[in-house]
Amino acid sequence: MKFTMNSKEFMRLVGIVDFVSRDSLTLKNRKASTDSAIYAVLIAKKDKIIIKSASENVFYIKTSGSATVAKKGKCTIDISAFSGFNLKAKDVTVEDTGDKLKVNCGRLKSVLDIKSDITEIEDSLPDKEPDTDISLPIAGLSDAKNHVIFSSHDSEIEYSLPFSLITTKKGSVYACSNDHYCTSIHKIKDFKGKLKLKEMRTIPESILDRIIRSTLDKEISFGFGSESFTLKTNDITLTYPQPEYDALADVVEAMKDWRNKKSSLTFEVNPADLSDKIEEVGSVRDDDDAKIDLKIKDKKLILNLSGALGEAKSYVNVKNISGKKNDLSVVYGVFSSFVSHISALVEEKCTITTIQNLVLVETLDKNTCFTFTAIADDYEEE
Repeated sequence: MKFTMNSKEFMRLVGIVDFVSRDSLTLKNRKASTDSAIYAVLIAKKDKIIIKSASENVFYIKTSGSATVAKKGKCTIDISAFSGFNLKAKDVTVEDTGDKLKVNCGRLKSVLDIKSDITEIEDSLPDKEPDTDISLPIAGLSDAKNHVIFSSHDSEIEYSLPFSLITTKKGSVYACSNDHYCTSIHKIKDFKGKLKLKEMRTIPESILDRIIRSTLDKEISFGFGSESFTLKTNDITLTYPQPEYDALADVVEAMKDWRNKKSSLTFEVNPADLSDKIEEVGSVRDDDDAKIDLKIKDKKLILNLSGALGEAKSYVNVKNISGKKNDLSVVYGVFSSFVSHISALVEEKCTITTIQNLVLVETLDKNTCFTFTAIADDYEEE
């Protein structure tokens, strides 16, 4: 086997396999060693190369790209061996000499060991390429991700939040995510295909983000396997295992019940105005765990916070008030992050519903919905 291709393109393909394999390992076990070998099959065909790998944490990952192939063939390599490469020359030439892999790129001339038993790696790969059910423009997927992915608390950005696609029996598709305190759902409109089944599949946001940023394709397809979730573009295929139990599914079901509660208080408010008022009263807080009291009076949402510097009170105008009175106390830091994220997405008014110890926020077109559950009386610092 021998081929020549653009060095940056080669490292892009290698980097995707390395990142997904390593990230999925550490997400499952944060104490797992990141120095372990990641074996893959490197294949040179007529005018392209293909890299395939599989593990317990990643059912299947494949990348492919154009290359000038002088000699067809395949071998097994340790992807992690390329992680330290700095390929400065335009092209790289890779050659299999039997038990070694020669990598030449300008002044860089490296020789890597080849794992002799390729059968062991190939046996772990699927017999056929995974099927897909629906497709979506990369730009649309990125927009959906930006709607639902955010951390409501600084201490939680150390791990990857879940990104889920939910399909319904009516043929609708939703993006969804949550952290400890907030859940967000966004209806996706510009997808192709129909999967009229009630399904939910999840992938870590960090891996999804890497695929979005790395692919050269403008469209991505999704496959809803019985125990897996497949993401597929022209140059990347990933089949990711699904957890046996996903708590997010329970939250989504609960959101339907919350909407139907008759004891709720509902009103419309401009989220940017509300965000400004939260910041205003927060100027006297001791820390981000301070409590903000919220109540509706005379068509105003009144915010009150007591802290080391005194007491701060402000209000924001609201309209279309309905339901029963339901005063709440919320945690400043989490609520501030929550409203700030919404205000960045919603230019006009949104509907806020308070239901016992829950805040439910919806855009007026009902395409995006957020729930917030960090009520001060129930809040515990993680």
